[in-house]
Amino acid sequence: MNSIKKLIVIGIFLMQVVSCEDLSSFSTNPDEIYSGNIVQPEKVRKGFGKFSRMELTINIDSIDEKPGSIKVESQEETEEPEVIFDNVSLRPVYSLKYDTLSNFDFPTGRLKNYLFLAPITSAKYHNGVALIVISLMSDGKIEVRIIFGENTLFGIFVLEKQKKS
Repeated sequence: MNSIKKLIVIGIFLMQVVSCEDLSSFSTNPDEIYSGNIVQPEKVRKGFGKFSRMELTINIDSIDEKPGSIKVESQEETEEPEVIFDNVSLRPVYSLKYDTLSNFDFPTGRLKNYLFLAPITSAKYHNGVALIVISLMSDGKIEVRIIFGENTLFGIFVLEKQKKS
């Protein structure tokens, strides 16, 4: 009976260790960046050109203080890129960590989700502030959603970590 109790305790401990995933591997080093394109179906893309790209730096260890930065260039096939976010700092919503909304989840392979604000640097959007939703994915990628205005900007970007060029 004593050995059964030990096995149960060990099993519970192992389940807790497995469920507490270390997300620090998502952090970018100074020579790294997450980069990727906007998701293509036009129905999930508003205000961003078909060839839009994003770059993201992220620091999981200081996610509540200095989480990282984004750069987004919107581009159609025959146009010059328009910079929407020019390496702007992500702004944490400090009170959010005390609200149950901080534990929101989407299905399908997301390890953790975060909400941030980011100032838009393009004058076209009158210095607005966008909602940024970042999802750390189980395959090591990061998915980012940008939402601004009722129907002004909406885009989903799938990013992969790479060395800065």
